[in-house]
Amino acid sequence: MSRGSRMAIACVAAIVALAGTGCSSNTRVPPPETATVTVTEAANAGGTTESRDDKGDSGFPNNEVQPTRSPWVSVDPTPFLSDSGNHYFTSPSGNLYCGILHDGTQLLAGCQALSIVGNLPECDDPMVLSGPMISLVDDGTVGAGCTSEGVYVGEAGKVLGYGERITVGAIRCSSLEDGVTCEDLEKGAKFLASRAAFTQIP
Repeated sequence: MSRGSRMAIACVAAIVALAGTGCSSNTRVPPPETATVTVTEAANAGGTTESRDDKGDSGFPNNEVQPTRSPWVSVDPTPFLSDSGNHYFTSPSGNLYCGILHDGTQLLAGCQALSIVGNLPECDDPMVLSGPMISLVDDGTVGAGCTSEGVYVGEAGKVLGYGERITVGAIRCSSLEDGVTCEDLEKGAKFLASRAAFTQIP
């Protein structure tokens, strides 16, 4: 493991220890609302309902329901790989710097922001030049805090576009218009990094 990776892991471990078992905010992201749309068929000039022949209500033959295409685009992680063996990316806005760091036995992911994050006002301290950071570590915990180190800033930090996601091992990070999420697919821990908050989510 490179010296940079060892320093990054040590820095994240310290922040997680200070954060306790979770983030400093209890904010939860509400599930998206589901809208129900009722479609009414227009009557033709003769006052009868237009026939769909044998296509049924789905619009496809024999009521066959077509599979729904995922809105996410999975990207090849190779272009995001740095010489140190870690994967780095940035948000399209350029405000978030994120990475997936690993050394074969430990895997962690996180983001840090250039701007002030709403639920971490203590990071706005010009005297210590600190900035907000959130991390998902290998044991399934999430920790948020302040750092003066570029833990998740790497030379291969390509832009992860909105609607794109990158997966390395059991860690998957997704780019949204309102922030970046990273989750441990095995342990279930997940966080959201946005301008409003750095927080653990269900």
